[in-house]
Amino acid sequence: MRILLVATRPEDATAVESTLLDEGHTVTTCSDGNGGPCRGTEHVEQCPLESSVDLAVIARGQGVEPGLLEMGATCAVQHRVGVVA
Repeated sequence: MRILLVATRPEDATAVESTLLDEGHTVTTCSDGNGGPCRGTEHVEQCPLESSVDLAVIARGQGVEPGLLEMGATCAVQHRVGVVA
């Protein structure tokens, strides 16, 4: 399964990503590598949702408020991809 993993804090995604990879899933993200929430803003073909994504997973630590880096979950809903938090 191809999973879109989004998290406000990268450390929240680390354990989730490791588990998903260990279970044989492919994990992708939206972040642009420069701290931005979307790598598709400059080149839409770089958006993981423009290809096949089966599920979006929000990894958020307890007590952490949703943030801009979780915007990929909103995009997933617009692309009719299920979202799990």
